[in-house]
Amino acid sequence: VCATNHPELLDRAVWRRLQIRLELPPPTNKQIEEYLRNVISKLSFSLGHSPANLARGLSGLNFSEVEDFVADVARTYVLSIPEGEPKTIVADKLRQIRVRAGLSSSRRRTKAK
Repeated sequence: VCATNHPELLDRAVWRRLQIRLELPPPTNKQIEEYLRNVISKLSFSLGHSPANLARGLSGLNFSEVEDFVADVARTYVLSIPEGEPKTIVADKLRQIRVRAGLSSSRRRTKAK
């Protein structure tokens, strides 16, 4: 069993060993929103943003990246208690993840050719 977010980095020898290949599209905004609604309900603090707003900001990311985003926000908030403000932390982390993920202002992942 093999999984990758970067198939372009695998050489032909790896591809020959894989019998079945599935390409999973990135989640839709609605799927990200549902995922966030579920995850946020388990947090002991409010993120200060609705799941719909967060889903729009995280559009183009995969579930693993969305999960990392929530974990990073939670970690940063816990380490900044009592001064930390979740709404501000979320806004900062949204900017950071969009730059790190290479997403343009139109919220679409740019594809390398």
